Formats: sequence, C-alpha cells, structure tokens
Amino acid sequence: MPTSEELKEHIASISSTLQQLQSTLNNLNSTSGLLQPANVKDPLLEISKLSSLISAHATKLGLVFKPPIAATTYNTCFQELDSFFKYIKFLISILNQLKNSTESYSNLFINELSYNTASIIESAFYLVEELGKLIGTEDVLKDDKTDERLIGVGIVWEKCENISKNAKIGSSGILRGKLKSSSSLVLDASEELKEWLLDPMVGDAFNLDGFSDNFDGDDDKIQTSNNGDEDESGDEDEDEDVPEAIIKYGETWSPKIQLVKLLLSLLDRSIPASKYTKKFSKNIDLFHEKQLKVNEYVDDLVASIVYDMDLENAKKASDKLTKEINQIFEIVKILNNNDEKKVKWLESWKIKYTN
Repeated sequence: MPTSEELKEHIASISSTLQQLQSTLNNLNSTSGLLQPANVKDPLLEISKLSSLISAHATKLGLVFKPPIAATTYNTCFQELDSFFKYIKFLISILNQLKNSTESYSNLFINELSYNTASIIESAFYLVEELGKLIGTEDVLKDDKTDERLIGVGIVWEKCENISKNAKIGSSGILRGKLKSSSSLVLDASEELKEWLLDPMVGDAFNLDGFSDNFDGDDDKIQTSNNGDEDESGDEDEDEDVPEAIIKYGETWSPKIQLVKLLLSLLDRSIPASKYTKKFSKNIDLFHEKQLKVNEYVDDLVASIVYDMDLENAKKASDKLTKEINQIFEIVKILNNNDEKKVKWLESWKIKYTN
C-alpha cells in the first residue's frame, strides 16, 4: 500500500509533466517530441470519447480525494490519477495525429483544437495541484481546500465540453463562430460612425490632448489654462469645421458598413458542412483570413473618417474592404461548387452594396 509521501510524489510528477505539455502547446510547438502521434481511424470521434472519459475520471478524482483521505484509499487515488493522466496523454497524441494530417484539416480547426487541448491540460494541472494539497492535511474541512477541489473538477468538465463541441462542429462550425464575432465588431464600428455623423467634430471628441496639457503632474490637482479663463486653443478646435467631403464620405459608407455587418451575419448560411479534404480546408483558412481583413478594413475606414479626417486613407481602406468582400464571394462559390441556389443571395447583396 502506497504511503502519503509516495502519493504526493506521484502527484508532483504528473503536475510537472502537465506543466511541460502545457508550455509546449501554449508556444504553438509540436508535442510529438513528448508524445508520438496516434494512428486512429476517426480521430475526431476519439476526441469526443476522450473528452467524456477525462470528465468522468475528473469526477472520480473528486470523489476519491474527498477529505479526510483515508490511507486505505491511497491505492485507488493512484489508479484514478493514472487513468486521468493516461487519457489526457492520448488526447494529445490524437492532436499530434491531426497536426500531421495538414492536407485534411484546416489551420483554423487545428489551432482551435490545440487551444482547447491546452485549456484541458491547464485545468487538469489546477485540479491535480489542489488534490495534492489535501493529502495529510488535518484542517482540510476548516478551510476552502475542499471547495477548490470541486472547482477544479468543474473547470475540467467545461474545457472537455468545449473540445467535444468543436470536434463535432468541425472547421465550418468554428468559422461560423468567428464570423459571428467579426459581425459584432463591425457593428461596433458602424455604431461609432453613425453616432459621429449626428454631430461631426474634429479630432478626439473627448479632447484628451487638452486634458493632458492641463495636468500639472500632481495626483490631486488639475490646472485650468489661463487661470480659469477659457482655453483659446480649445476654442479653436471646437470652431474648426469638419471638411464637407469627409462628412459626405461618411454618410456614403455608413449604410454600406451596415450591409457589411449584415453580410457577415448571413454568410454562415453559405458555409457547407465540414469536409476534411485539402481543397475544402485550404478555402476555409482563406475564408477566415479574408473575413478578418474585412473587420480590419472597416476599422481603418471608420478611424480615417472619425479620428484622422483623412479622405485619401478612407478611400484606400474602402477599396481594400471591397476587394476582400469580392474575394470572399469567390471562395464561397468554390466551397459550394457554384451551386446557384446557395450563392444567389450574394448577388442581391452586392447590388445593394455597389449602388
């Protein structure tokens, strides 16, 4: 029968290995040097199975480490720790198999599963560390150590649910989620431009530069320029008119940006179910890259109008934005094998956008 010291040493060994694996994954390096890639027929199905097994053994660990821990249960603690760790290592081996199958899986998909796996390792490390604190501690029922144990189990459950969900929805489902996030960001930019157009003003609406000039460095005192008189430079800024061309360009693009937001929110209807082929995965990655660019150029366009009053840069940003949208249209057509029923609505959207 193992002793409490042996159990502590075993936990320390597992914690150390988990920390090493976590560090490797967080640095986006391959873990194949630590764990060889698996060779299973259906790795995504195995990920779902393993996530359930890891959750189940986390639950068992929560039970067998319920304090006070009797010496007669040390052997069971050893066994459950080993089972828990075994399935985590198998999950990493599956991930390494996916990373070696670059022609079948998109980078978007692999990166998301890598993040999920790193999160599981992190939660497992937290749980195992908390379990180690319960061994041989007489006052475990008098503090929050017991609660931390149960919190650790709950975190493992959550992270396992995340990877199981992503393995099931595949690269297409993950891309849909990214589109939703981008749509929300474009909405924020659209609202900012609409608000500015209601009362166009030059530069920073909060006049933070003026605030900085009037701050004398003391924590409890802010000076007012000219001994309380109005700041003449501030008056000059307030009296400066926004160029009419900038306002007109903003008015032209405000409804167009709203259409871009609508496009991003509707594009998921034209993303087919996940396929694990070189062509499909390549286009999923390209789609993701382009939709991120759409978000970037919307931000550039709004900033050029609202903050910089730079018509030339605003036009450059809008041209780049339109180019990225047109490229997304071509990618969507490829993904849907030019099925007119699935892409016809894009042409209707394009007519509204170009008018």
